[in-house]
Amino acid sequence: MKTARVTIERRKDIRWAFLAILGLFAITPAGCGALARDAGPPQAQGPEVGAAPDFTLKDQNGKSVSLKDFRGRPVMVNFWASWCGRCKVQMPHMQATQEEFGKSTGFVILAINLGKDKSTAEGFLTQNKFDFLALLYPDRPVAQNKYRLIGLPTSFFIDKQGVIKEIQTGPLANKEHLMSKINSIL
Repeated sequence: MKTARVTIERRKDIRWAFLAILGLFAITPAGCGALARDAGPPQAQGPEVGAAPDFTLKDQNGKSVSLKDFRGRPVMVNFWASWCGRCKVQMPHMQATQEEFGKSTGFVILAINLGKDKSTAEGFLTQNKFDFLALLYPDRPVAQNKYRLIGLPTSFFIDKQGVIKEIQTGPLANKEHLMSKINSIL
């Protein structure tokens, strides 16, 4: 009888573990998870290819930076957070690509941090010697209303005319993956 009870208990444990795993997948549908914890009403759909919505945000020095300031240049707008492991993994690829192609093509990266803690984001960027333009973002209207993010990281590849040509939801696997997206806007 004791063996039967142990078997029943193991089955219950397995069921609970399975339900817990399903629950984790339900609350993290893309990237490092949905942005629903600070979001307003859910969006009907994710981001779209087309005219890139303009925005103005502050950089690390408090200077206002607008997307329209970069019209005529290919731009990657990357939404990330310092707590997002998958966001951090792609950043060395972003840095290497900007160093290699930024001067010759005018390519620029605008990395928009959606984390709540400015000092953590700045510390992460400084520690890793990332020098692409980081915009610190205390609230979410650009991400939620204009770009309709569904998870992090998300990158938008915008051509010289200000049109979104490619969208990458989730991390950029390697430099070659990133280059394939950039080639669509050069």
